[in-house]
Amino acid sequence: MAQIVVMFIAGKVADKTSPSIVVAVGYAIAALVAFPIFWLVDTRDTALITVAMILGLGFASIPYAPWAPS
Repeated sequence: MAQIVVMFIAGKVADKTSPSIVVAVGYAIAALVAFPIFWLVDTRDTALITVAMILGLGFASIPYAPWAPS
């Protein structure tokens, strides 16, 4: 569900700006949140791991939104 919402928003932003900017910003955000996501998984708490997976999949899907129209 997170991927659908994030890709919809990223696609709308790519339509209003430049798709290459959305891809670059998406990869930068995914790189920045990588370590906090690993830290959440390292807690071994089921709820925090679920949050980490939702965040990881959501942020990782930002660069893929502008690829379809390209």
